[in-house]
Amino acid sequence: MLAASLGRALAQRMVLLEEELDAETLVAVGLTDRVHAVSSFLDEVTAAARRRAAGPAVALAYGLSAVNQAALAEMKASFAREVAGQVDLMDRSDFDEGVRAVLEGRTPQWSDEPPKTPIPT
Repeated sequence: MLAASLGRALAQRMVLLEEELDAETLVAVGLTDRVHAVSSFLDEVTAAARRRAAGPAVALAYGLSAVNQAALAEMKASFAREVAGQVDLMDRSDFDEGVRAVLEGRTPQWSDEPPKTPIPT
């Protein structure tokens, strides 16, 4: 529960403040489970693949399916919220202003017009 709360807080910082997170922080909050140096990455991936190949294939397939189904249930709702938000954002003057500002190499001047539908919390 604590890791999930920390993950949400860090995700909010990434979105609101455009902050990047280092690998150790991502591991600490459970957004990834481990980090490897580039020099050992291929060896680590190969070792993991060999462990999986030597395991019980059917049991692993059922286990992975269960984990994926649980994650996908949350992802579908999350994607639906993301699509609704993006569609709303693309239909406002701030979208056009953002594109123009990038093309013109300047800082955008946001209007912050209110959303057309309530923003989910």
